[in-house]
Amino acid sequence: MDNVGLGLTASAGTVVLAKTSSGGVHAIGGAGLTIDGGATVRLGGTGGDQIFDLTGAIVTVNGTLDLNARSEGVTGLSGTGTVDNVSAGGSATLTVGTNNQSAVFFGVIQNTTGTVSLTKTGTGTQQLAGAAANTYSGPTTVQTGVLELNKTAGSAAIPAGLVIGENNGGATGTVTLLAGNQIADAAVVTVQNDGVLNLNNFSETIGAFVGAVGSQATLGTATLTTGGNGTNDNFAGMVSGVGGSFTKVGAGTQRLDGANTYTGTTTVTAGRLDLNGSIVNGPAANDVVVNSGGTFGGLGTTNGGGVLVNSGGRLSPGNSPGVINTGSLTLSGGAFYDVELAAPYTTAGTGYDQTNVTGIVSLGGATPNLTGGSVAGSPGQTLTIINNDGADAVTGTFGGLPDGTMVTSGGFTAFISYFGGDGNDVTLTVGGATPVLVGTGGNDSFEVRRVGGTTQVLLGGVVVYAAPTAAISTLQIDGAGGNDNLSGCSTTPPPCPRPSPSRTTATWGTTRRGSRPRRARRPRSPTRPRR
Repeated sequence: MDNVGLGLTASAGTVVLAKTSSGGVHAIGGAGLTIDGGATVRLGGTGGDQIFDLTGAIVTVNGTLDLNARSEGVTGLSGTGTVDNVSAGGSATLTVGTNNQSAVFFGVIQNTTGTVSLTKTGTGTQQLAGAAANTYSGPTTVQTGVLELNKTAGSAAIPAGLVIGENNGGATGTVTLLAGNQIADAAVVTVQNDGVLNLNNFSETIGAFVGAVGSQATLGTATLTTGGNGTNDNFAGMVSGVGGSFTKVGAGTQRLDGANTYTGTTTVTAGRLDLNGSIVNGPAANDVVVNSGGTFGGLGTTNGGGVLVNSGGRLSPGNSPGVINTGSLTLSGGAFYDVELAAPYTTAGTGYDQTNVTGIVSLGGATPNLTGGSVAGSPGQTLTIINNDGADAVTGTFGGLPDGTMVTSGGFTAFISYFGGDGNDVTLTVGGATPVLVGTGGNDSFEVRRVGGTTQVLLGGVVVYAAPTAAISTLQIDGAGGNDNLSGCSTTPPPCPRPSPSRTTATWGTTRRGSRPRRARRPRSPTRPRR
């Protein structure tokens, strides 16, 4: 017989619910179950559904509810007592919220033996509160509705793994913090495409952070710290929050693949953080801070946010290899800059690593770390390892590598320039360069100048070629007709002084219409030109 209308208040001793039918027969009906302090209700029988949970009152536990290695659903859970797996080993699952009810439980969920898991379903809100931590070892799954975490700060409401959402794009499951440090530091938090982790302005530390495309983590002004488990994890959803921050700790790699909108600082203190999506440019001067032992990389963008790499930290663009996009880039002394080389070295992002910078570049004596380079490059081949926008010069150099110094990795050898590209990029140029530069066919003004260990050629005041002087075998300039002017100088730092009117056609000679190309020698000091 189904006791669908029966309620029970257990005041003392032990009551065993032991209906044996598996066809919708219940020991306790919709009138609810109340377990007073000192009393125990133990699940038994073979039905697996002893408490009617489709309608009716919530279950109030002030004593002990012993799941006894069985799974049970309740409309809601309240009280100050204990939910446990006392009498038998094995696994037990308690599902709350089946009738879309809301409740607050101030007690403790634990497993004296075996494993207890907790599942939240329905559209209501279940709150886990109280001063004592929960200690059950099974996962917590929030399929739908809201699970609020309100234990005394530092007492874990979620002691093990947490899964938010069902990954079916249906009704949303949400976990909301009402106090800080509610989730165990070693917990793996997985947010499905219909899940939301809402820190609600309370900071939290977790062991691993995993999310599907479409998942959400809302920080508010709080900091989410993850990575202590040392695993490799990917969060492909969106992390948001005005003033919220994200911190990577522990060994292993954390990937952020989504379009994130939190405005606080991203800090890497250990392991690797790969930004393959994006973060926003927040109010701080440096939106990404990499500390000693941490590595920042990936293929994404900071949307103009600055990157600071402190001593012992590492910037490692790409995933192998690749291009990362930053705002200002500041490398401190003792920091590292990784460049992975992959023959034939033709394109940034596939042939070698590159940082694409919008803002200042300060190298600070950092150490470059070249890897790969299985074969030699082509003569004159140039790799732009830091692509600096605008006209602002690169500040400083890599440690022990003045401009024009030779660098090697495996079979690859090149010369470094801090005045390369369009005049302010960091480049590696393979020796044996034989550039041929052709004018417009009009009256062109060429200037050849030496800046540090780099030779630059300007056409109309714009740098059209730059390479370490040691990498250049010959330099040919073809005016392509017209009355052209060729001048030169040597100075560090740039710019060179502009030629005076008395020198405009005398510095390096003039290529007039119909004349043959002129081969310009490398500029030399002093700056007084030779005819």
